Amino acid sequence: MGICLTAFPQKNELFQKHNPALNLYLSPFFNRSINPDSNSSINPATNWNINPRQTMECNPSKNEKINPLMNLVYNPQQNEVLNPLYIKTLWPDDVSWDGQYIFGEHNELQGYVSRASQEVILCFNSQMEWDGYFVKASEKVFNHFSITGLWTGQFLCTDNSGGYNLFNKDCKWTHQYIK
Repeated sequence: MGICLTAFPQKNELFQKHNPALNLYLSPFFNRSINPDSNSSINPATNWNINPRQTMECNPSKNEKINPLMNLVYNPQQNEVLNPLYIKTLWPDDVSWDGQYIFGEHNELQGYVSRASQEVILCFNSQMEWDGYFVKASEKVFNHFSITGLWTGQFLCTDNSGGYNLFNKDCKWTHQYIK
């Protein structure tokens, strides 16, 4: 991936706690209880309560309260408190950063997430570039938005174990997950 965590020694200990290569329990590919293909209660294709396409309350196209273009409180472009350009501790390369990691199908590091508030999670790619954010739609769902506030159709569902699985607009698991 090109990410050298030794360049960020303050993160090495944090990363080790989240690393599915060191603790297979963290990986949905080894832990069936956090794998949406094995656990229908965390799979929006089989549980309509966590499916933004089926549940109006979770769909930002139908619910203005969770749409950052309509509710600017959740829009980092409009709310400086959520914007990593203003709040430097939200960047993964900040010494005091305390976030989670995005992993791929082979448990490889693919990015970072920072909780900007209870309702907004910022996402960064593997080069630590800010590339979007998630807005809370329910206790178990966060919808993904581009930096400009457009809903991508992707969304996170909790894995009920401190992490999330990422789904595409067709409710198919992307095999990416957050720990």
